[in-house]
Amino acid sequence: MTMNATRTMETYRNDMVAALSALIAVPSVKGEPVPGAPFGAATIEALHLVLSWGEKAGFRTKELDGMCGWLECGEGPRLVAALCHLDVVPAGSGWTGDPFTARVENGRIVGRGAIDDKGPAVAAFFALKALADRGLPPGTRFRLILGLDEESGSQCMVRYCETEELPTLGFTPDADFPVINAEKGIRMVRLSAPRTAARTGAALRLVSAAGGSRPNMVPGLCTLVFACDPMRRDDWVAHARNLPFLVPVSGEGAGRPFPVAVEAMSEPDRFEVSVTGKMAHASMPSDGRNAISAGLSVAASLLRLAGEKDAFVDFYRTRIDFETDGASFGCAASDDVSGALTLNVGILKLDEGKADLTIDVRCPVTVPLTLVDDAARAAAAELGGTVARVSGHGPLFVPESDPLVASLLAVYEKATGSRAKPISIGGGTYARSMPNVVAFGPLFPGRPQVAHQADEYFPVDEFVACAEIYLEAFEVLSKS
Repeated sequence: MTMNATRTMETYRNDMVAALSALIAVPSVKGEPVPGAPFGAATIEALHLVLSWGEKAGFRTKELDGMCGWLECGEGPRLVAALCHLDVVPAGSGWTGDPFTARVENGRIVGRGAIDDKGPAVAAFFALKALADRGLPPGTRFRLILGLDEESGSQCMVRYCETEELPTLGFTPDADFPVINAEKGIRMVRLSAPRTAARTGAALRLVSAAGGSRPNMVPGLCTLVFACDPMRRDDWVAHARNLPFLVPVSGEGAGRPFPVAVEAMSEPDRFEVSVTGKMAHASMPSDGRNAISAGLSVAASLLRLAGEKDAFVDFYRTRIDFETDGASFGCAASDDVSGALTLNVGILKLDEGKADLTIDVRCPVTVPLTLVDDAARAAAAELGGTVARVSGHGPLFVPESDPLVASLLAVYEKATGSRAKPISIGGGTYARSMPNVVAFGPLFPGRPQVAHQADEYFPVDEFVACAEIYLEAFEVLSKS
C-alpha cells in the first residue's frame, strides 16, 4: 500500500496510538442493561471517553439515551458524517495476550476492536481534529456518529434516526477499501429442537454441548460432555484423545486436525471434550475453523464407535457439517453482484432435553432472504422443532455511478495512486441504516481480514494512512 497523499496525519501518530490504546482498554462488549446504558456499562464508558475527546477539541457533543452519540465541528447547512461503532464482539479464545490491553508489536496495534471498529473511529476523529486545526471548509458541519450496538443488531442507529439529522453525505469506516457499493442481506435464525432420550443402558450418550458466543463469529471453542459406564470411562477418554479425523475439506487450515482436549470429570461416569477452532468474521466463514462443526464431528465418531445414535448430531452432520455455502441446508445461492451465499453456525447450546443452534447467513443481494427462511423451516420440521428469526437486514446496493461512490473512489485513487472498482462484501455496516452512506475502508486490498479473530490488529502505518484518507474524504464530500 503506497500513499500519494500529503502525510498531514503523521504529526498525530503518537496521539492516535495512545487514544486507540485507551479505547481498547474499555471492554465494550454488549452486556446487561443498566440505568443509562441499555447495551451495558462498558459500552457507555467507551462513548463517554470519545465524547470527552471531542469536548476537549472544542467540538459540540450529544449523547442519545446511552444508545449512541455524536460529536461535531463546523458551521453550515450541509452535514458530512462518518458513522463508527464502539461496541466489540467478545474476545473469545486463542489470544496471546490480554485482548483489552493494547500492545504495539511488529508495527501493529493489537487488541479487541483494533480494526473493528475502534481503530477506524479514532482515525476518523483525528481526521476531524486535523481538519479543525488547519481550518474548516465553510458551509459544512462534520459529524462523527458513534453507535454502541452494531455487533448485535444496530438498534443504536434506529435510535439515532428517530430524532437526529441525517447526513447529507457520509461513510462508515467499517469494511474495506476502495469503497463498498453492495452488502449482502443478513439473516440470523435459531433452530430449537427437543432431544430424544438415549436408550436405556446406552453405552455412551452426549449430555451437553456449548460453543460460540455470537452468531456473527466463527466459534473458536466447543465443549462437549459425555456420559458412559464408569468402568469404561478411561477407555472412552483414550478413544477421544486419539481421534484422527478432524480435517475440514477446505478453507483455513484444510488438512490440519483440530486440537482436542479430553478430561475426566468429577462425576465418575462423565468426561469432557474441548475442541479448539479458529475465530473469524461470520461473513467469511472459510477464514475460520468452526469448533462447533468439529465438536459434533467428535460426537458423531464416538457415538458411532459405541454403536449409539443421536438424532441432532446426525442432523447436523448431514445438513451442515463443515459446509459454509448452505448447500446441504438447502439455501445455496450466488449472483454476479455480490457472489455466493455464506452460512456460519455461530452458537450451539445443547442439553439432554433441548438443542438450540443459531445460524448466520449472508445472502447475495439479488436473492430474497425468504430462501433462508424456507430452508430453516424445513430444517426445523425435520428435527421436530421450531425456528425463530433472531435478526435480519436487507441487502444494500448503490450503483457505481452514484456521486457518493464516485467521490470516495476518487479519494482512494488519489491517495494510493491505484485504479480501483467498488466491491461487495458479506458484512453488514451502518450504511444500511440511513441514506447517502456507504462503507469506506479501513482494510486495504490484499490485507488479511482479522476482525472478530484472536489477536485482532491494525498496522500502525495503515491506521495513520486511513486517517489521511478520511481527512481528504471529509474535504471532498463537503464540496460534493
